[in-house]
Amino acid sequence: MILSWTIIGYLLLFVPVAELLTYRRYKKQIAVNTFNKQAFYNLVLIELWAPVLGVLILVLQGQIKLQDIGLNAIVWNPFGMNNWLFIAAVIVAVIPCLFKKR
Repeated sequence: MILSWTIIGYLLLFVPVAELLTYRRYKKQIAVNTFNKQAFYNLVLIELWAPVLGVLILVLQGQIKLQDIGLNAIVWNPFGMNNWLFIAAVIVAVIPCLFKKR
């Protein structure tokens, strides 16, 4: 229960205030050409994935179910067209990654 309130507080209070403060700082850094994109991307990655990991912990603890957040179990029907379309989409998405030059 404490973790769920922490996630709510993080999303409703911490993130907006932190974004406002960092926006002003980034605006100054861009003006003097000292803005570091990689540091910015890393911070955004952490800000976006932190609540996801919190929800995952709540699911693993059994406090909430996957159905509570809108996820359902995958039901495999070999005669269903949707399953084969999904497999085709995954294959089409993976092929360019396999042939990417390093």
